[in-house]
Formats: sequence, C-alpha cells, structure tokens
Amino acid sequence: MGNLILKDILIQKKTCIIILIVSFLIALNPINSYFVFMSTFSAYAFLTGSFYKDERANIMLNSLPISRLNIIVSKYLSIFVFGFIGMIVAFIFPNLMRIIGLTNSYTIITNENIFGSLIGIILLSCVNLPIYFKYGYAATRYVFLLLFIAIFSAMTILSNFSSYNSYEILTYLGNLPNYVVVLGISFLLLAIFIISFFISYFSYKNKDL
Repeated sequence: MGNLILKDILIQKKTCIIILIVSFLIALNPINSYFVFMSTFSAYAFLTGSFYKDERANIMLNSLPISRLNIIVSKYLSIFVFGFIGMIVAFIFPNLMRIIGLTNSYTIITNENIFGSLIGIILLSCVNLPIYFKYGYAATRYVFLLLFIAIFSAMTILSNFSSYNSYEILTYLGNLPNYVVVLGISFLLLAIFIISFFISYFSYKNKDL
C-alpha cells in the first residue's frame, strides 16, 4: 500500500513543475489565504495527476496481486500525503523567494491555515474520488474546474449576503468555543470521508475493467 502511494509521487514530474510555476506566479502577486490556496491546489494537482497515470495503466495495475480495496485505501491515504507535500510547498516557496529578494511577501503556518487547508483538500478529494472510481479520469477532468467555480461563486455570494438570518448564524457560531467549532467541522469531514470511501469502494468493486 505504501508502495502505491510512493508510486503516485514518483511518477509526477510534470505535476511538480506545474505546481512550482503556479507557486512562483502567485507568490509574485500574493493573494489572501495563499497558504490555504496553494496547499489545496498542490494536493489536488497531485491527486488528479495520479488519476491520469493510473488510467493509462489500469489494466496492468489490476492484473497485479493487489486487491481493489488496497488500491482504494492507498488513494484515500494519499490525500493526506499530498496535503502534507502541498503545505510544505506553500510554506517554503514564498519564503525562499523572499530570501533571494524576488518578493516581499512571506508565509507563516498557523493552526487555522492547516485546518483550512485540510478542509479544502478533503472536500475536493472526497468529491472527486468516487467520480474517478466510477467513471474514470475523463469525467474528473471537468469536476475540478466546476468545483472551483462553485466555491468562488459561493464565497462571493456569501460575502455580499447580509440578511438577518445569516447574521444570526454567524453570531451564534462566533460565540461558540473554538474547540466546539473545530470538533463539529472535524466530525462532518470524517463523515464525508467515510461516505466517499464506501461509495468509491462499491463502485470500483463492481466495475468491469
């Protein structure tokens, strides 16, 4: 299982180049929540890159003495491995550019940044993995774009939405202890992760390859 995750990392030279180019361009003109954005983008780029490579070698991969369950488990565990790599990139790259004088911006790691990155990485991955295991790489290529459009559209709408009910909800959440909010979101993410895993498992288990 560990070898499957390592394989997904070692075969993605082009993905690494794309991530470095995007990191460089954004670090030159830093945006808000740079750490969260780049962590999520990097992790998701690695994940979708592994989809493409696996699609090309799907028949060979399934002819090996590896169960489909192991393939699915390794893919879901790779979410956190790719997330960790993404956070390293998001932290090191802008700080390195600042040291060599290419930009004045820098990145620091906070608990909020890490938690925000995990939310984005898990949500995007858990939506796309069942689609990949059910329909293959071709379908997932367009989901990434649609998700980002939906997310940014939702953020724009919410930022301009100031009804009494939304204010009440935000005020209520703001009055809750931080650990209650974190636990609530964590349990929700865990539920999404488990549901996504079983959907992927039953879809891939019965798939005719």
